[in-house]
Amino acid sequence: MNNSMIQSANSMTSLQKKLDIIAHNIANLNTAGYKRKDATFQDLLSSYKAQHADKQLPGRLTPPGLMINWGSAVSAQLLDMSQGSLQPTGRDLDLALQGNAMFELHVPRLDENGEPVLDEDGNPVIDRMWTRYGAFQLTFVPEDEENAYLATEDGIYLLDEFGFRIAIPKGQRIVIGQDGRITALDEAAGTSAEIGLLPLAELINPQLLRDIGNNRYILTEGTNPDDAVRRLEDAGMVAAAGVSVHQGYLEQSNVNLAAELAELLAVQRAYQLSARALQSADTMRDLANRLRG
Repeated sequence: MNNSMIQSANSMTSLQKKLDIIAHNIANLNTAGYKRKDATFQDLLSSYKAQHADKQLPGRLTPPGLMINWGSAVSAQLLDMSQGSLQPTGRDLDLALQGNAMFELHVPRLDENGEPVLDEDGNPVIDRMWTRYGAFQLTFVPEDEENAYLATEDGIYLLDEFGFRIAIPKGQRIVIGQDGRITALDEAAGTSAEIGLLPLAELINPQLLRDIGNNRYILTEGTNPDDAVRRLEDAGMVAAAGVSVHQGYLEQSNVNLAAELAELLAVQRAYQLSARALQSADTMRDLANRLRG
């Protein structure tokens, strides 16, 4: 009976984590750039209960012994990078990716007080992050009155293929091709100039990325960046990777509500079954205690 209670309790704990993941997916149904998550399960340690040779009765096909399993546990939370639908916005700084890639960001690391973390040479520590959320904006800096800079909504500058900020001359329109090349168009003068390439990275193994919220991902601790992503350093690499950039669009969440609700019902039924097994084991234990008393 103790075995039954332990198995049921372990299974209920795992199923509760699965329910939390499904609820998180449904809550982000309308979050642009969100990628759904899934859980995988694994069996916990099994034990073998030996039986005496006298149990080998005529007609028994299996050897004496009983394998006892101690339930299951969530082994990993997987990231589903399947393509979401593209929603037109009509805004030049809204960008959507189609294909196996993400926007790469270089974000200064902050301490618990919100101050930049410095390395041993006194330089700010920069973390590489990735996102599929492409709602960008132009940011102005006081020391530069001639240009605006392409940045995220929270002010993180995008860097071109050479590691410089992407500067857009004031009064000019930004045009971004499907290969990621950025062009500044002066409509009054009828001229244009290429000013850089969007920072894009092809995904090699998305399961090596860890979600930190705000639709951003970082490498799991101890991971070699080359095992997870590959920087697309020119327009030719972007095209060869099968990646295309769509200006004036945002990628929607890849959560399928019908599929999530169907999975939710299945998990709830499994949780209910485990709860009943736990209740039955508790009832049997109570009966045994009463008989013994």
